[in-house]
Amino acid sequence: VPGYGPSSVPDLVDWVRDRVAIPMTEWEALTAAMAGSSGRDQTDALVTRAREKLVEIRIGDAALVAARDKAGEILGAWYGSDRQPRTLEMGGHRSLDVALHCEPEPDDIGRGIFAQWLSYYGPVTAAFCSGVLGLGEARLDRFVSGLSESGSLVSGRLSESGEDAEICDARNFEILLRMLRNAARPDFEPLDSGMLPLFLAQTQGLVRTGSSREPSRDRLDQVFGSLARLTCLPLPAGLWETDILPARIDGYHPSFLDSVLQEEDIVWLGREKEKILFCFDQDLDLIDDESAPDPAADPWEGIFNDPGTAHEFYALKGLTGKSALDLSALVWQTVWQGRLSNHRFTPVRRGVETRFRLPGPVPGSEGMPSRGGRRHRGMRRYRPRTGIPGKDPAMAGLWFRPVPATDVDTSGKSDRPDPETGDLVEQEELNRERARLLLDRYGLVFRELLARELPGFRWAGLFKTLYLMELSGEVVAGSFFKGIDGPQFMTPGAFNRLKAGPDRTAVFWMNAADPASACGLGPVARGLPKRLPGTHLVYRGDDLVLVSAGKGKTLTINVPPDDPDLSRFFAPLVYMLERPWQPVVRITTEEINGAPAAGSPYRAVIDSLFETDPGPRSLDLFRRRDH
Repeated sequence: VPGYGPSSVPDLVDWVRDRVAIPMTEWEALTAAMAGSSGRDQTDALVTRAREKLVEIRIGDAALVAARDKAGEILGAWYGSDRQPRTLEMGGHRSLDVALHCEPEPDDIGRGIFAQWLSYYGPVTAAFCSGVLGLGEARLDRFVSGLSESGSLVSGRLSESGEDAEICDARNFEILLRMLRNAARPDFEPLDSGMLPLFLAQTQGLVRTGSSREPSRDRLDQVFGSLARLTCLPLPAGLWETDILPARIDGYHPSFLDSVLQEEDIVWLGREKEKILFCFDQDLDLIDDESAPDPAADPWEGIFNDPGTAHEFYALKGLTGKSALDLSALVWQTVWQGRLSNHRFTPVRRGVETRFRLPGPVPGSEGMPSRGGRRHRGMRRYRPRTGIPGKDPAMAGLWFRPVPATDVDTSGKSDRPDPETGDLVEQEELNRERARLLLDRYGLVFRELLARELPGFRWAGLFKTLYLMELSGEVVAGSFFKGIDGPQFMTPGAFNRLKAGPDRTAVFWMNAADPASACGLGPVARGLPKRLPGTHLVYRGDDLVLVSAGKGKTLTINVPPDDPDLSRFFAPLVYMLERPWQPVVRITTEEINGAPAAGSPYRAVIDSLFETDPGPRSLDLFRRRDH
């Protein structure tokens, strides 16, 4: 580069000494560049003066320029008695008396000198090294093998244009990857953090153009797409069908989920604190089982031994000898450990209604005294709400043990990679699949966003993987939203969507505990309510237009009463009253924008959407009879 070449004899000699041995073609290119920068006459004079301290080494077709005081070490360490090179003065052909070194371990010295020479190159082939240095293949292979084992050298197909295997100094390769990453890093002005909910909502399908009049098949596809995007994410069991899926699918009905579970390879799993996640069969190995109890204490030993075994609840009752109530408690205990599931979602719905307890015997049964104090032995059998003795939707369907296909091999041993002792390459591939799943879910990832994920999906375990995916070009890193501390990662496709700009006219709603919600995400959550399931947010584009807290108890409306879209902003309250599963009979709104609801200037729109019963200060909202 002009201005950076050696400009004096000591500089030139040190240049050659650092490079160890410069191939003649590169030496000629160097002197030509020097001449172009400082003039041919000046360069020729400089090279002439330097000849006293430089020599030319020839071996076969290879010609190298080296420092005179290093030539003996190079000859002995690189060639030894394998081949007999000639050393020549620069510009002449008179043989020099350079003693060949006979070190006890010439490979160690030769390997170190070769590593120093290679450190001035990017990826090159072994054939290039052998050709320009005149090294024998056996000696070169020993050099490459030793440096690879020490981690000083990387090998493989390292460049896009490379057709053959290449080798490269490990530090140089890392520098090249960093340069590639920096070149790919987008030049982008970060968006305000208030745009994050809109971006997450668009990524997760809350911003949509369809309607409840869409064909049922289309809505089943939407349910499938939503579950695919939210796979392996534990959320409160009751929230899935009251808020999560309805926010994404207009006219949602529980039968949609039943159909998808029946048609697709999707299972539901329980986690602690009565949370449920959905997962594809092939993704079961992505779930971290660190919290699972010791298999030696398995209460189902001998019942679910074979993969694919499934039992009805009352078949399990016979196999275990437990009462229905005790068996129900054991089933749900095992469900929350992630070790038992059902082919149907009905038990979860019924469990939400009964707090995951089987309804107890009616008064006078099981030997309990009735109100009259008499024991009615004929009523001792369990009588569920269905009225069918011995049957209840709380336990309908087939119960089975979900087992990843990679969990057990034919010998019965675990086939899952162990982070401590297992196949690290396989473990890294699992982490990449987790990272891809999260990027599909959110569009971008950062530390706070992953705090509520399963242990294996959190930031600490995936940051290194995301960093490697960035180096490979699969993701890009940068600052995309303000207010987020630390790095942010996106896929190139998500970044292109971000650059295209969001739809700032879209109206959508979400629960504050929805995965698309920015509530509770550190600095970006300023101005947002707490992340509580009883709170709903309504947005128009990136503007938060309505907040419903306490299941409609207090409303904060950030638009005037004459806003043309005002009626659309009450969608979550309308849905609470009209949803097909667990509808709310009445919403009592006490305050709107800090004032009594009964006298609110928003009453005209509210009265058009609900049957209302005003009190002295509050306002009771009911479902309209004509809906």
